[in-house]
Amino acid sequence: MKESLEEKFASIDKGLEGEYILLHINTSDEKLIIPSHLRSKSSVTLKISRWFRGAMELFEDRIEAELLFDGKYFNCSIPLPAVWGLTSATGQHSVWPDSAPQDVLVSLLNPQLYAKAKERQKVEINNSKPQKTVPLPAKGHLRRVK
Repeated sequence: MKESLEEKFASIDKGLEGEYILLHINTSDEKLIIPSHLRSKSSVTLKISRWFRGAMELFEDRIEAELLFDGKYFNCSIPLPAVWGLTSATGQHSVWPDSAPQDVLVSLLNPQLYAKAKERQKVEINNSKPQKTVPLPAKGHLRRVK
């Protein structure tokens, strides 16, 4: 695990030399501090940069950053073990599967199977609730005359 943290630290530090990075984060980590509305999903992606107005500091075990959400700054603390992936501004990717949520691993390993499972879930949700049909308004019988 120690080597993985050092590798993550080095990758994040190198990525931050560019314009920005996208951090893919496992929200199940108890030490993660982000807005509560983002914790509803198993994974969240945050955009961080040393060029943003809010403060940002990279430590050996975490990232602390003031990030803007809905026009308000929020002090985030992101433990490095919660980071499962990184995408740089140039499109380079790094993935640490040991830190990824289970559903992300399934989607990465077999995207077609994951897509079918999601589609099946949508169908089950749609079938559980009958849809009401709303009649379209009738067209007016008057015509515009010039």
